[in-house]
Amino acid sequence: MHLAAIIAVVSTGVVYGTDAFCALVQRPAPALVDDATLTAVMGNVHRFGDRRLPVPGILGIIASAAASLLAALAGRPVASATAGAALALLVVWVLLYLRVSAPINRALTAVADKTRDTGQRARCNTTGTASSRPGLSCRAWQSPRCA
Repeated sequence: MHLAAIIAVVSTGVVYGTDAFCALVQRPAPALVDDATLTAVMGNVHRFGDRRLPVPGILGIIASAAASLLAALAGRPVASATAGAALALLVVWVLLYLRVSAPINRALTAVADKTRDTGQRARCNTTGTASSRPGLSCRAWQSPRCA
């Protein structure tokens, strides 16, 4: 029971920590850049976040369900109810994410996908090298994008 609760807290903490960082740092910082840069950066941030953060999110939900069940089986109704309430709140959070945030994230990622080739080509044309791989010519790095 304790191990499941620890896993639930740590897994949920990863997701919460990411959300807190985004609210405190990532939200105000892009306000200082132009719309195209904002869209490209946030689209790519969500590309990786939406692929990687479901793992701790799902693990947190499963672990909180396990903690609630194991506490109930151990005859600890308060612990079971507390873990059950946490589970309910996590499910509500996921439903809100799927209904509100996920469509926005997909739209940002789609726009970033469309502009990625153009942006890479522009960087290559102005610098002569691919900025993410200094020292390599664009044609040597990825010729279809920089040709």
